[in-house]
Amino acid sequence: MHLTLLGSGGDSQTPMPTCDCRVCDPAREEGAPHARLGNSTLVREANAVVDAPESIWAMLNRHDVTDVEYIFVSHHHMDHVGVCESCRPSDARSTPSKTGTTRTRRRW
Repeated sequence: MHLTLLGSGGDSQTPMPTCDCRVCDPAREEGAPHARLGNSTLVREANAVVDAPESIWAMLNRHDVTDVEYIFVSHHHMDHVGVCESCRPSDARSTPSKTGTTRTRRRW
């Protein structure tokens, strides 16, 4: 299995717009590895991503990903599920399936 880290920036991207702190300034000027998007991992063989933060579209475009069949969510915080609802095709008629452990299903 081949994994690609799409982003590892934590709960917010770096640099943050309008911020001029000692972390954001170099990230803006020098780019990667200082500039980072939210947390997400691509499993290309399965057409899957683990976690879908708000910056997932930029991440997928950066890696030329045109098809995502599965989104696995590590935990239900907005920095990991920020765009899950909008990941469905616009013509989708069904809701995404939710599976997991018994404890996970109770939380949903």
